[in-house]
Amino acid sequence: NSNVRIQAAKSLENINWIPKTKTQRAQFFLAKGDYNSLAKLGKDALPAIQSEVLSGSTETKKKIAEILPKIAAEESLYVLLKLIEDSDAQVRQKTVAAMSEASDRRLIPYIIKSLDDEDSYVRMEAAWSLDRKGWKPSNNDEKAKYLMIKEKWTELLQMRDAAVPTLIASLKDKNPGIRLKSTEVLRAMGNVGYAA
Repeated sequence: NSNVRIQAAKSLENINWIPKTKTQRAQFFLAKGDYNSLAKLGKDALPAIQSEVLSGSTETKKKIAEILPKIAAEESLYVLLKLIEDSDAQVRQKTVAAMSEASDRRLIPYIIKSLDDEDSYVRMEAAWSLDRKGWKPSNNDEKAKYLMIKEKWTELLQMRDAAVPTLIASLKDKNPGIRLKSTEVLRAMGNVGYAA
């Protein structure tokens, strides 16, 4: 229970307890919510972090995502890959932002995959993150998704047939604004859009 852990950390701090091992320090900083000190532990923080990724609260997972790019360890990438699959959209959104801060180019395919996330905020963060990475779409599908997320409707309209599959898929989006604009773009395409 995180409340019990927080109270235990406060009690230990009140008696001036000092963690003796790196594992104790990591668990203590995590319990206190001292994520900056946790990040400074580097690789030694990862065992404590990994257990929180599996069972922690949404807020804890979001904070963990923020500090992972500061931990220069291969294992931190695997933690990001776990977080990008979290059921909570806010965690996925923070994770995409964290991936864009990490210098490892191997994360770009996971950011690209987030262009398909069910949550529009995660998709928007993915588009912004890809912009920060200097990414350019490698095919029409990626380009259409990217333009839709960035609300570049005129450019999407100019793609004509190549944009139709993305526009049709967006008619099922949870966001009513996206459904409406997609309908308008399909209608503006004329016969191409009507046939869809």
